[in-house]
Amino acid sequence: MISLTFFLGTELRRRAEAECPERILEPWDKDMTHYSKNPLNDMVRLATFLDARSMAKLLALYRENPSAARFKARLFLTKLRAAFLLEPATYFRVVRISQRGSLIGTARALKDFFGVRIERYLNQFIDR
Repeated sequence: MISLTFFLGTELRRRAEAECPERILEPWDKDMTHYSKNPLNDMVRLATFLDARSMAKLLALYRENPSAARFKARLFLTKLRAAFLLEPATYFRVVRISQRGSLIGTARALKDFFGVRIERYLNQFIDR
C-alpha cells in the first residue's frame, strides 16, 4: 500500500544507507495517507472494515475476473459503504474508547478528528 519507510536508528535504515542510499525517503517527508490506487490495495484497505463474508465475496469476484464490470461495480459500492458507513462507525468507536467512554470527550475529539478525515475520504476516490 505504501512504500517501505526507513526509520532512523533501525537496522533496516543502516542496511539501506549502505546498499541503496538514493532510494531512502525521510519519514517526515512522506505522505503516509497516499497509496497506489488499484483493486488489490483497495481490498487490503477494505479488509479492515468489512466482515469476512463480504470480503470473501469480493475476493471471489476478483479471482473470477478482476477486469469484469461486475467486480468493479461491487468494489466501488463496497468502497462507498466503507467510506460513509463502516469507517465513520469504526472511528467513532475508537475515539470513544480513547476518551474512556465519555460522550462529551468524544464529541470534542471528533471535531478535530473529522477535519483531517475529510481530505482522506476524498482521496479514496481521487487518483493523484
